[in-house]
Amino acid sequence: MRSTLQILLLLALVVCNTSNLVLGRKYVGGEELQLSSCPADTIQITQSIVDPLPGGLPQHLVVICNTCSTNCIASRIHVSCGAFSSAQLIPPNDFRRLHINDCLVNNGREMIPGQCISFNYAESFPYPLAVSFVECRSNPRGLHYH
Repeated sequence: MRSTLQILLLLALVVCNTSNLVLGRKYVGGEELQLSSCPADTIQITQSIVDPLPGGLPQHLVVICNTCSTNCIASRIHVSCGAFSSAQLIPPNDFRRLHINDCLVNNGREMIPGQCISFNYAESFPYPLAVSFVECRSNPRGLHYH
């Protein structure tokens, strides 16, 4: 019994040490990155009306930016978006609805400070869009990861 427990503990250590996410710590290239909560205004969403489609359906321009001034890298950005839909195609890697009131930005990938995603959608009315979740990590050396 004791040797079985030791083997399980050893196996758990091996699995944890090879994982990218270990007990809230993220490792890239063997270097620990600090995960943290983001300032409330890290992600800014703006919308404006642009020229309508040829049939007259209004188009809305959405710009989503990482405006963090403390060098935080945002990822897993979710937006409350109601029953969001569009009469024109939006690149799903930029923005897509996962469920009612849950849309994903940038396919969940990281956005460095100053990076923006923009797209147009066509609908009779603008959807209210607000950040519902974002994960951040600090980038103390100011390195840019792609």
